[in-house]
Amino acid sequence: MFGVYLDTRNPCCDASTCRLTEGSQCAHGLCCDNCQVNPANTIVCRKTSRDCDLPEYCTGVSQDCPEDRFEMNGKEDCAKKCNNNGVRDLWKINTLSCFH
Repeated sequence: MFGVYLDTRNPCCDASTCRLTEGSQCAHGLCCDNCQVNPANTIVCRKTSRDCDLPEYCTGVSQDCPEDRFEMNGKEDCAKKCNNNGVRDLWKINTLSCFH
């Protein structure tokens, strides 16, 4: 007979109910600290990793880091490395305009 393994090491989770403990907003994730979601725009959860990449910040509403985003051409540094349609065509992911 198979049993169910209950992880009782996470203070944010009640393993017997598979729910967050009272007062907890989250249990894990890059934007979860001490069972609370990090405030918006205060914690960099993903640093830039290459040209045209933007840092991602915790949103204040999710325990997860938002999707990776990139700048589009139009900004001098970015324009040298991105095609006419922006980074979206190169990496097929969300982008933001360089004009801000």
